[in-house]
Amino acid sequence: MAATFRVDSAFAIKGRGLVISGQVASGTVQVGSTVTIPDSKGTSRVRRITGVETGNGQDSQGHIRAFVGLVLGKLPFVDLGSARAHLVPGLVLTVSDPESEVLSLFPLVPDSR
Repeated sequence: MAATFRVDSAFAIKGRGLVISGQVASGTVQVGSTVTIPDSKGTSRVRRITGVETGNGQDSQGHIRAFVGLVLGKLPFVDLGSARAHLVPGLVLTVSDPESEVLSLFPLVPDSR
């Protein structure tokens, strides 16, 4: 089942890669899942989540809230700049479960019993 993730910000951490911070709007995200991010060509790219980090922070009104950081690992410099430019606050991303991706590779075969 796909999850949705609402972006608050995107930034790079040296040695770690691109991090997208925000909130899980629905479903579950985990390491190994994939996230579809927009690119500069008006299309999108699928990237694997290499880390998921959680913590608490303050929103713009000063309220404490939980946040999630999706670590996408190192991206080529061109992709990194493009991704950060398109990952604007409020953007909703689709996160795919790796198990459902594997299952979709194998069509269901009716039981012949």
